[in-house]
Amino acid sequence: MMNDVAYAFPAGHKLRLAISTSYWPIAWPAPQPVTASLFTGESFVDLPVRPPDPIDTALRLFEPPERAAAETTELRPTPLKRIIERDRTTNETIYTVSSGRGDLDGAKLTRIKAIGLEVGHTMLKHFRIGEEDPEKAQAEVIQKTRFRRGAWKTRVETRTRFSSTSDDFVLEAELKAFEDDELFFTRTWTRRIKRDLI
Repeated sequence: MMNDVAYAFPAGHKLRLAISTSYWPIAWPAPQPVTASLFTGESFVDLPVRPPDPIDTALRLFEPPERAAAETTELRPTPLKRIIERDRTTNETIYTVSSGRGDLDGAKLTRIKAIGLEVGHTMLKHFRIGEEDPEKAQAEVIQKTRFRRGAWKTRVETRTRFSSTSDDFVLEAELKAFEDDELFFTRTWTRRIKRDLI
């Protein structure tokens, strides 16, 4: 995003620098607990600076992004919920993000007018991490999407789970496709990827 690569700091403003051994769930934890040491007397932040250019004011503004014309109507909105739980018995933190109740009856529902299609969608994300054991880290995403036009209806359900050992990343995924509530396709995957010092 442009906000993250080009920013003009007004005079008098300050930049805050945060240093951490992890940034869960944005970044996956190291395979072993780590300690970060910061030597403030020898450390510095070197930011690239682009000096103003007289032709900046003559630059053409960005045009609106191109996209397919699709007039939509939100038939049933659903709020996005975020919950953080702390399990004192296992010393785990569980971060949950959800939209919809998990079943498609409570899904966010949108109608695409041009093609008369109703789309329902639910999403559930669980991120789990142990306080002292990085190998307990897990991420799971469950999504259900329904498509309906007249008497025709289909749905797709996916579940993806990501975890790791000290040597490998482990990705497990499952996909199910239904037409008129009848399962007609299913597939599961398991992949192991060497961590290679990550």
